[in-house]
Amino acid sequence: MTFQVPPPSSCGLLLSYQCSSRCRHCMYACSPAWQTWASEADIDNLLGQLCVHTQYLDHLFISGGEPMLKPELTAYTVARALDLGLPLDYVETNAFWCWDEEKAISGFELLRSAGLERVSISISPFHAEFIPLINTEIAMDTAQQVFGADGVMLHSADYFKELHSMDVDDTIEFEHYLEKKGVDQAAISFAGNYDLIPNGRASVALANLYQRRPASSYFGESCIKELGNPHHVNIDHQGNYITRMCTGIVLGSALNLSELFKKKDWSDRPLIQHLLTGGVEALYKWAISSFNYTEDIMGYTSKCHLCLDIRRHLVHTGVDLVELNPKSFYDELEHVDFLNVDFD
Repeated sequence: MTFQVPPPSSCGLLLSYQCSSRCRHCMYACSPAWQTWASEADIDNLLGQLCVHTQYLDHLFISGGEPMLKPELTAYTVARALDLGLPLDYVETNAFWCWDEEKAISGFELLRSAGLERVSISISPFHAEFIPLINTEIAMDTAQQVFGADGVMLHSADYFKELHSMDVDDTIEFEHYLEKKGVDQAAISFAGNYDLIPNGRASVALANLYQRRPASSYFGESCIKELGNPHHVNIDHQGNYITRMCTGIVLGSALNLSELFKKKDWSDRPLIQHLLTGGVEALYKWAISSFNYTEDIMGYTSKCHLCLDIRRHLVHTGVDLVELNPKSFYDELEHVDFLNVDFD
């Protein structure tokens, strides 16, 4: 079949996968273990590529990992994006670095001086396992001082109110949150209010929160919509072009976007070709017949969970496919524990 990747309507530039936290929900499997970052030259090259394809680009955001692990590099990226006329919307941060007001104001003022007009502060029960709630409160207050009330987004404000009501300034154990919330209600909230995506670390760490079904339950479902979704595309520091739902699957190089957007023949990326022509069913049958994949008797929470499990098998049995990257994404998933829960 003929398939072309559409230019992005919204795009995140991931300066690194390194993060201060190892959140259970993270679809990119970010953690402190990642070490590599974009250089200024990398940033110039990637932003330059985006400049050629802005006809549909409504907004750009800067993320990670945690970009404020390297605030000067983040400020450089802000300034370059604006200099190039790109529609920069916000920088995303988990506020780990906002342990006092002076530190927080200094960091936000650095971004503001580079031209940034808005920040997005992440808060959820997943983040709260690692980031003291007081840090989030300091980040909110100081960011509003620097950017104004309209220049601060909280993702998610509902979770902030909920966690704040627990009257805890420090970190909150995830199991403690589940006990207070109720496992069923928490699972519903994650899937609905937080838009939890069943990929990356979430597929491994949180699978036991949801009903599992046999692989055949997901046969007949196409993956074209996910692979061709132009919304919330991510470009990482290595130039990997990854759609929002499909972490660990590289469609091509963002260092040559014109070539990527013209591409019609996917025979050089067989895993993607199988997903395009027959969805996860085709991938499943290919993995069984060619690579001795065995279905998990516990089942899968979604077609994305099944797809990731197959891809993990391929990587760990030495199947070398250019679309299965970054390899450290798959390595990081080997250090994830299942969540043991009792349902309400």
